[in-house]
Amino acid sequence: MISAEYFINTFGASGGINTGIIISLILAALLIFLELTQEVTIRRGTGILAHYRLGLGNVATILFVIFVGIVFARVMMIISVLY
Repeated sequence: MISAEYFINTFGASGGINTGIIISLILAALLIFLELTQEVTIRRGTGILAHYRLGLGNVATILFVIFVGIVFARVMMIISVLY
């Protein structure tokens, strides 16, 4: 299961939209949402947006860790092909 072929099929550009692009887009959207709602939640304190910010902050952190893992796996695949 852990082989170059698995990573190329899962994270590679084998056609269509892949996992890395989906995670990158979701992470970018969450970070934009968190940045835009920061001023509103600071002034009001509590509310629906503040509740969403807390939950989505955790989701953004988890997605960032996954994104870093995908990038690290891609770099390792490139390095392994070179040597």
